Parts: sequence; C-alpha cells; structure tokens
Amino acid sequence: MERLQNPFSLYDFLGYLIPGATGIYIFLFMIAPEKTTWSGFFDYYSLDRTAVYIPLIISSYIMGHIISFLSSVTVEKYSVWSLGYPSKYLLGIDTKGYWGSIKKESKSEFEKVIRSIFRVAMGVFLAPIAVFDSLLGWLFYGRFLYARELDDFTKNTIISYLDNNFEQVSDIRNPDETGDVNDQNFFKVIYHYCLERVKYQQNKFQNYNALYGFLRALSFLFVVIFWSMIFSGVVLDYIFLLSFVVVASIVCYMGYNKFSRRFTLEVLMAFISIQKEKTSDSFATVEDTSRFSEWVYTQES
Repeated sequence: MERLQNPFSLYDFLGYLIPGATGIYIFLFMIAPEKTTWSGFFDYYSLDRTAVYIPLIISSYIMGHIISFLSSVTVEKYSVWSLGYPSKYLLGIDTKGYWGSIKKESKSEFEKVIRSIFRVAMGVFLAPIAVFDSLLGWLFYGRFLYARELDDFTKNTIISYLDNNFEQVSDIRNPDETGDVNDQNFFKVIYHYCLERVKYQQNKFQNYNALYGFLRALSFLFVVIFWSMIFSGVVLDYIFLLSFVVVASIVCYMGYNKFSRRFTLEVLMAFISIQKEKTSDSFATVEDTSRFSEWVYTQES
C-alpha cells in the first residue's frame, strides 16, 4: 500500500512553526521591552483573545520559513565551508576549509575579493559560533565531538558497497571523470535512491531532517538575540543572559551538525541494506565496479 504523506509533518512543526513563533515573540519583546513578564506580554498584545491565535499560527509558520531560509544561508553555509558536507568528512574526504575553496570557486580576482569579504562578514555575524568552532577545531582539534570521521571498518564498508553499486544509482561508471569529488553532490543521488526503496526508514530520515532543521533555526535565532542585546546596550545589565544566549547558540550549532551527520550516516547505511537485500547475481562483479574509491582518494595521490 502506498504510504500517504502527512501534509503537516514533524519538520513543519519543528522547523517552521516553533522557530517562527519564537522569532515573532522576540520581535514583539524588542518593540515593547517594558513588557517583560508573560502576563504583561499577553495582556499588552491582547493574546488572551481566541481570535488572535489563528493569524498568530499562520504568521509563525510564514516567519518560520523566513528563518529557515536565513539559517540555511548563514549557519548551514558556515558549517559547509568550515567542516564540509557530512557525506564528505564521514568518508574521510579532506575538505578545503573555510578559506580554501575561495580560490577555486572564483573566476577572477574581483570575485575572489567579494567572496573573501562575504566570508569575513559571515564569520563576524556568527561570531558566537565561529569563535568557539575555531578555537575548538584549530587549537584543540575538538571537532570530533560533532563532525568526526567514521571508523575505518564502517568507512571502508560503505566505500566498498559504493564501489560495487554506484553505477546502478548514477549510471556513471567512472565518477572521477566528473571532476573533483569535493565539487560533486553524490549524496543527493544516493539519498533519493534510498528514499524510493527503503520505505520503513523514511520516518527516521524525516525525524533527523526535522531535528537538524529545528536546531539550525534555533542557532540562528540565538545569534540574532546576541546581536540585538549587543546593539541595545544591555550587555552589562544582562551579562548572564548574554552568556546563556552564546552557549545556547553554540549548543544548537553542535546539535545541528550532530543530527545532520546522523541523517547522512543513516542514508549511507540504508544504501548498504538495499544492496544486501538484493540477490547475489544483482551485484556488480569486480570488473564492473564504478571505481568510486578511486574518485574519493584521487586527491591523496
């Protein structure tokens, strides 16, 4: 039987509604800071009236989409630039780092300067996250807490299955001919391949997707709160609250990467499960391998 998709999923609730409502709540407090209690807040904006809740829910949902987009072009972009995609670092594919890809992506010196300025601005905006991430990663090599490579056995098992079956997924026999592995989003192809074939794991995919989207949005909101407090000049009066906001943004960022990593690993393991369920004659022979491993490790030669 075809499984029907719920039109209002867990991702809508965690990824849009809650961050959107939180964003609206923060905005309303910013324009009326004297109403600092829950009762005063609800009385001031007449939120005790039932008729207010329907437009409030709709507004929260719309605001959630805006926050989700903004977090994807800030928090997610920073994570990809600094750590790489989970599908890359899980398999031990060396990423270029926060600054390393600028030269390759730029077609001119002017574009290189613009990209550099944009990344500096991104680092400044995400200062609570960027400072912590830089100190933990560069000084203490502590990114293994949320962005560690797989152990050799698991990594080699996944690459072996990709070697033997990647051509079935992508119709590409020699993926190294498509260019540098860092520039190719092979995970998207694997994910949609699994999504169509492993129905019993779709809920787990959606749950991880919802959780990392929720934490990414919260991390962005805490950064916004941080700068709001800085520019409003209440740092000294609310130093403990500011400290909490900084720590919360960092924890949410780490949580976002944690669940993004788990989501990616779940998809890769589902790919292995699909191949195991096939009959032995459906596997590619040694001569028919797609040479995926050669593509992954070309950069090491």
